[in-house]
Amino acid sequence: MDWFLQDLTANDGSFAGGPYAFNQLNGLHVALPGYFTNQHTIANKSDGEAYISRMAAAGTAFDQVIAHARDDAKKGVIPPRFILRKVRADALAFADASNEDNVLVKHLREKLATLSLSDAQRADLSARAVARVDDTVRPAFRRYLALMDELEPQSTEDAGVWKLPNGAARYAAFLRAGTASDMTAEQVHAIGLAQVARIEGELHKILSARGIPAPVMGIALRALAKDPAFLYPVSDAGRKQMIADFQAIIDDIDHKTGPLFHDRPAIGVRAEAVPAFRSKTAPGGQYFAPPIDNSRPATFFANVEDIGAMPKFAMHTLAYHEGIPGHHFQIVVARQQKQLPLFRQLIPFNAYSEGWALYAEQLAAESGFENDPLDRLGFLEGQLLRATRLVVDTGLHSQRWTRGEAIAYMTDHTGEPEKDVVIEVERYVVWPGQACGYMIGQLEILKLRDRARDKLGPKFDLREFHDTILESGALPMPLLDRVVDSWIKERIIANQLGKPIPS
Repeated sequence: MDWFLQDLTANDGSFAGGPYAFNQLNGLHVALPGYFTNQHTIANKSDGEAYISRMAAAGTAFDQVIAHARDDAKKGVIPPRFILRKVRADALAFADASNEDNVLVKHLREKLATLSLSDAQRADLSARAVARVDDTVRPAFRRYLALMDELEPQSTEDAGVWKLPNGAARYAAFLRAGTASDMTAEQVHAIGLAQVARIEGELHKILSARGIPAPVMGIALRALAKDPAFLYPVSDAGRKQMIADFQAIIDDIDHKTGPLFHDRPAIGVRAEAVPAFRSKTAPGGQYFAPPIDNSRPATFFANVEDIGAMPKFAMHTLAYHEGIPGHHFQIVVARQQKQLPLFRQLIPFNAYSEGWALYAEQLAAESGFENDPLDRLGFLEGQLLRATRLVVDTGLHSQRWTRGEAIAYMTDHTGEPEKDVVIEVERYVVWPGQACGYMIGQLEILKLRDRARDKLGPKFDLREFHDTILESGALPMPLLDRVVDSWIKERIIANQLGKPIPS
C-alpha cells in the first residue's frame, strides 16, 4: 500500500495513470459510457432506477474533470493539440447522436426488454433515461467540448512530458510507476533496442524459411498480414466468425492448462466485439474483469472495427495475453485469495499485471500452443511490439522524439498497420511509462523463474511457481522478488525435511 500511495503522490500532483485530466483512451467521455454499458448491472427494475440516478450525476463528474483541467492549464499542463482534437471528435459524436442512437438509452432499452416488466414500466424508465440525456448528460458533453476549444490555442504539438514543468522528474516518476523499478530512461531505452534486435533476428529466420526478404521488418510483416489467406471477410459474418474463433482459442487453452496451474479462476471468459462507440480509438483487445461477486463472466473485447488489421496468426497470442492465462488468471486468482486484505486482491501494479500477461504469451508458446510457424510468428510479432514500446516511450518523453518520429520507428519495426501505430503512439503520449511495464515485468518474472529453477533443480514445480506469483496479488516487482525468494527458501527446507510446505 505504501508503494502504491507513493506512486499516486510522487508526481507533482499528477496521478500515476497519466499527466492529464483527460485523454482519448480513458477520459470521462469514454469511461462514462463504458461504465454504463460494460459494468452497470440491470437485472431488475431497481437496477434500472439506479442506472438513471447515476446518469443524473454525469454533470457533476464532467464539471470536476473540467475544473481539474483548467487548474492544470494554469500550471502549464495541457494535452498536446493532436490529443485534444481526438478527444473532441469522440465527444462530439456522442453529443450529436440522437436520443434514439444514444448508447446509454439504447443499452438501457435492450436490457429492459429482457426483464419481466410491464410495458408501462419499460416506457417510464426509457422516457426518464431520455430526459437525463437531454437535461444532464448531453449538456455535460457540450461543456466538455467547450473545454477542448478553450485549451487548443494554448496547446502545442510537442508529444513528450519533457515539455511540462519538472518534465524530467515527472517522467522518472511515471517510469517508476510503470516498471516498478528504479531504472533510468537510458537503461530502459537500451534494453528496448537490444530486445528489438534479438526478436527481429528470430523473425528473419521464420520469414527466410518462407522465402520472404525483410530488409525493413515492418514492411515485410504488414505485407504478410495482408495476405487474404490470413484474413476474415470484411462483413458482419466475418466479424462474428472472428469473435467465435477468439472464444474457441480461449476455451481450448482453458481446458489444457492443467499441467501449468494449481489455482485457477472459478469463472470463465467470454469474447465480444468492442462496442462501436469506442472502437475507433480502442486497442485490438481489452480484458474486463468480472464483478467481485462473479455474477457474470469476464469479457475479452476484440476490436473488429477494421477486421483487415487482425491477421489470424496474431489472434492466439492476443487471446492468451488478455484472457487465459493472462489478465484473467492474474486478476481473478488474486480475488479468490480471501486470506489477503481486500486491497491486495484488487490493487493494480502495472509491471506485474502487464508483465504477467506478456509472460503468459511466452508460457503458451513454450507449452506448445503456438507450434505452427505462423502462430510462432504472431507470438514474436507481439513480443516485438512490446520491445519497441521501450524504445518509443523513452524516446518520446526523455529524448524529445516527435510524434512523427515515434510513428516512423514503430512503422519500420513492427507489423502494426499505420492506423494502429498512431493509436499506439498516442497512447504512450498520454500514459507515460505504462507501456514499458510489459517487457520489463516479463523479463523480471523470467529472471525469477530462472532463479527458482537454478536453486531448486529437479524439485522445481512450475505450478507452484505460478501459484506463488499469482496468489500474492499484484505487487511491485522488488516485493515480488522477496516473495519468490521466500518461497524458494521454504521449498528448499521442505525438500531437506522431506515434507510438503503447509498451505
